[in-house]
Amino acid sequence: MTTRIYREWLVKSDFNFKRFNLLADLLEKFLLQYRLDNDEFTRSVASKFEDVLSNCDEIDYQDDETATAYGILHFLNRYHRFQLNFLKLLEHRFLPTRNYKMDILDVGTGPGPALFAISDAYISLKLFAEELNIKRLKNLEFRCDYVERSIGFRNWLHHLTEYVNYYSEKEPDWQVPYHHGTFNDFSGIQFNELSGFWDTNWDGDYIYKNHIIKHRFNVVIFSNFLTKIDQVEEIKQELINSVRYLRNQGILIIVGGVGKQYPKIYDRIENILTKEDYNTWKFYARCKKLKIRQNTLTFSYDDRFGQRIKHFNRKILKRFQECDAIKCIPEKARKVFLDSIENEYAYKNRWNMHVYEKFARIRNKKYANRKLTRKSQT
Repeated sequence: MTTRIYREWLVKSDFNFKRFNLLADLLEKFLLQYRLDNDEFTRSVASKFEDVLSNCDEIDYQDDETATAYGILHFLNRYHRFQLNFLKLLEHRFLPTRNYKMDILDVGTGPGPALFAISDAYISLKLFAEELNIKRLKNLEFRCDYVERSIGFRNWLHHLTEYVNYYSEKEPDWQVPYHHGTFNDFSGIQFNELSGFWDTNWDGDYIYKNHIIKHRFNVVIFSNFLTKIDQVEEIKQELINSVRYLRNQGILIIVGGVGKQYPKIYDRIENILTKEDYNTWKFYARCKKLKIRQNTLTFSYDDRFGQRIKHFNRKILKRFQECDAIKCIPEKARKVFLDSIENEYAYKNRWNMHVYEKFARIRNKKYANRKLTRKSQT
């Protein structure tokens, strides 16, 4: 009942498109005022287009020019994809809504489209709940963190988030970290982080005390991060730990492509995550893949979101023309970019989403024989 009313509220308020349009406006201004304001830098950005279109898995995005090129070509597209992803999860009632502050981790966040979109999802729930006075939802609290080793993307997120939240005026802020995320690299990530501090004992001597910082999440997102089967094998233990240290009824979201290599990747991930033994001396725990109706999602550039991206691309093209940067775009990438501004351009985006949920129960006689199912947790 609430889900249907929420969907009607989304349509009536036009929330997702208003947020998309607002962020597109602010992104344009951010780029034109603070990234593409220098002719030489702009030409360097244009020269990176081929890399971020065709070789995006091989380059490291350490420099600001490459990160900016990726942001221009992919940010709005991926941002809208994740708006649709989280809408799908809300319709299935899979997105956690707890009465305590929830923690979200985006792995391989890049320029941050997933973080901006999940912020939208929870903000929309809060606004919806305020109108209908649904106490449990209007008091939702959440905070986001991310894993990203690229200095270029970390700098991008730091400056973009500060800019858009400052200039969005009376609109709700996007809950994306202003400062750099906690984790640099997913390989070797520590969810129980050993740390310490200096203290003094009764005699006034300095001593070093160890303590553990526990990182626990309600949502972990892999946003177009797992693209090769060898990569999955290399970070197998980190994937398992991502589930192991999820909070009860937390979810892990895998978003990726639909190319011929992806079915093997998704099957291997499922095998790794669902066959692992997550039980401990204290908890019974398991991981289950959730069933999503039509988990291949789409949107086309001939809808109004696509038309807004075309308008954005035209603004960037105009700036490139002003500083003679068009010739710096490699030929193949130049054709793709120029095609994307045409009114009749109707490229259809397709991607997959897979979701896993963790269940856990304390070991005691009362719950010892109770099944760990989604029904038993609610």
